[in-house]
Amino acid sequence: MKKTILILLIVIPLAIFVYFILQTLSYPVLYDREIPSQDLTHWEIIKIDDYTLRRDMYDLRFQGNVIIGYTDIGATVLVFIGDGEITVQPDFFEHTGKLLVRRDDIEMSDEEPVFNERYNFTSAFIRMNPGDPYIPGGNQIENDELLQQGIAIYQTKHPRYLSDNDKVRIPKQEVRVIDMEIETRDLLIIDAEERLSLYYVEGE
Repeated sequence: MKKTILILLIVIPLAIFVYFILQTLSYPVLYDREIPSQDLTHWEIIKIDDYTLRRDMYDLRFQGNVIIGYTDIGATVLVFIGDGEITVQPDFFEHTGKLLVRRDDIEMSDEEPVFNERYNFTSAFIRMNPGDPYIPGGNQIENDELLQQGIAIYQTKHPRYLSDNDKVRIPKQEVRVIDMEIETRDLLIIDAEERLSLYYVEGE
């Protein structure tokens, strides 16, 4: 009896430890481990007439204003405010579904959503690596009202993706997180080799 109890005392903690190790190794790490969490140091606004972000599984087009958030190592936060359109190929995505945001928690809904091939949006929140060639450039403009609108969108979306409390995590070089507001919910694309995903997002 004592021998059985002793074995259980050894095996159960070991099994729990192995489980957490496997969970850690299998979890898709979308941020660059070599770069510590960053503060946003400043913002700028640019106006663009024709922006395109094209991949096999989606094609995003936009014209309007982009509010760009910078860290010490470069631009990583983009807030688009204007006229945008995206076409998606849902069959290309490995993970699809509907996410429910409740305060600081995100849960997967049991509902299996139906995705369209085309969406329009007027605002989008995007995270990119500072070295991403698709970070837009253009003439800087001054508009305090637009800046505050962009920061407000950032503050709402930031806790959901690649964040470390009030700091930002820097995405890996080939990672993009794109959250577009479509009608009463968001369309989320996680463009990463580790986890190519397409979701509807509802909630706070």
